[in-house]
Amino acid sequence: MSIKLNDKVITILKANQPNKLSSKEIATKIAKRYKAQLKKKIKESKNVSNEKELIIQLTREISSRTPLIQKKCEYVKIIEGPPRHFYYNELSENQEIAELEKEKSKIPIPLEADLYPLLSEYLFVRHEVFSKRINEKKSKNSRGKNGNKWLHPDIVGFENLSKNWCKEVIECSKAHYDKNAQMWSFEIKRLLNSSNVREAYFQTISNSSWANQSYLVAAEISGLSTLKELQILSSAHGVGVILLNVSTPTESQILIPARENKKVDWDSCNRLATENPDFNTYIKEIRKFYQTGETVENFWDYFQTPLDD
Repeated sequence: MSIKLNDKVITILKANQPNKLSSKEIATKIAKRYKAQLKKKIKESKNVSNEKELIIQLTREISSRTPLIQKKCEYVKIIEGPPRHFYYNELSENQEIAELEKEKSKIPIPLEADLYPLLSEYLFVRHEVFSKRINEKKSKNSRGKNGNKWLHPDIVGFENLSKNWCKEVIECSKAHYDKNAQMWSFEIKRLLNSSNVREAYFQTISNSSWANQSYLVAAEISGLSTLKELQILSSAHGVGVILLNVSTPTESQILIPARENKKVDWDSCNRLATENPDFNTYIKEIRKFYQTGETVENFWDYFQTPLDD
């Protein structure tokens, strides 16, 4: 379909900035804006017979042409989905990060602190992982300026692996010193792009790789190169990646699964526990579970009591 589709996509995105549009939304706007031209194409085409079929074909072509569109116009950027979204922005990625921090009230992405309860909801509902916020401002900071840099995860988690085991199996696992729980750790970012992705990832390695499962979480991931970089880093270091759905947290996605650590790094845990009271309390709760097999649900940031049948 020779309609200079790449140019039309760029025109639509530029006209609708700063909105982020899916391939289908772009296709719909193209069909509306260039109705007369596309009506002629429908008439000449052997593959489409109406506007609905045309929009479906345009949607597919836009998705497949992403690299070509970005090559033609460097200001076209993408946010990884699902679904993938496109937007037009003439700022460099460094400037975009700076602008995001400076214009917090104008950008339709929640503040980082607003993301914590959303992640907690997702973890509990989808993975049955209890979670707790770690407030780094409560730390002693006994080592001076930057002494605790990249020490604190944003959120830590606990997963009871034995919740559906019978009593005999639980007791047997204890006798063999097999683990019946996992510890999780998370670093959260509002936006990841090629400018900050490596720094954010290595920050997560520093503050979260002590756990059985460690994840870098983002509300938005901008650009194919960013996702590719995350895949390379995760392959090398094992920290996973979660894309947080801020409108419907339970529909968030693990884009890259974490590589499980069989053993917890207790030296790193001790460093955190002696420095931060929130983490110390978290460790106490884990200890109580191993001693009693019970979980105090109201200790955690998010839990739901099952409804009666």
